Amino acid sequence: MITRSNPDVGYIADETFQTYAFTQNIRAGNTLYLSGVTPLKGDLENVEVVGAGDMRAQVAQTLEIVKRCLAAEGATFKTGSPRPSIPRTRPTSFAMLLGSTRPLVRGLRLKASFCLNR
Repeated sequence: MITRSNPDVGYIADETFQTYAFTQNIRAGNTLYLSGVTPLKGDLENVEVVGAGDMRAQVAQTLEIVKRCLAAEGATFKTGSPRPSIPRTRPTSFAMLLGSTRPLVRGLRLKASFCLNR
């Protein structure tokens, strides 16, 4: 069975998922796919890059969001085996939809699936 959810993990508003038509967590059996994990916070009116210009802070924020998404499914980094993949979308699309021609985030983009060991 496939389930989709946008758990409230405290970084971007639910309206963002609805507006840009994506789902944060998709679970198929014992595999969890995460989508759209970026070092952003806020809502459609006030999007902010966490740690702008600081890659270490952006990585820390992104991994914290991944940790919270896993927790929403009852998992942790220890109970899952990450399988990173090459991203198919670019953060530039968010920036363009928000009226900017520059990417909001440069460098870090993580897409991963986790095989949950349960």
